[in-house]
Amino acid sequence: MKKPLLITYEYPPDIGGVGKYLEQEVRGFEDAQNSVIVMRARDYEMSLWPNWLPLIFHVRKCFQSAKRSATLGRGRGPLTPLTGQCDAIWVSHILPVGYIALVYKKLFKIPYRVYLHGLDLVRPRRSFWKS
Repeated sequence: MKKPLLITYEYPPDIGGVGKYLEQEVRGFEDAQNSVIVMRARDYEMSLWPNWLPLIFHVRKCFQSAKRSATLGRGRGPLTPLTGQCDAIWVSHILPVGYIALVYKKLFKIPYRVYLHGLDLVRPRRSFWKS
């Protein structure tokens, strides 16, 4: 992973611990050869449910080169491996953004990393059907 795409709801200038943690994670990863592209999920949502659906298409743009996206509908199937400016997905919220990473893993073999926060582990255990 040299150029991951971080999809998150919280990142500076937002105030909060998760955003600061992710900023430090990005700074620790970046150097002369590695860089992280940060996508704020909130910027691409729509007002209707499922509001995260347009995010799937915006994520795809980060994995396509300009030449690849121009030829998408002409003779090449959509399930061919994607190439472009990113090579992996980092997800900071399991739901709903984790679904997007899972779809890209299954369809295009793009690796992903999920960051778990305290409530991501604790809150589902309170529910009978999620435990």
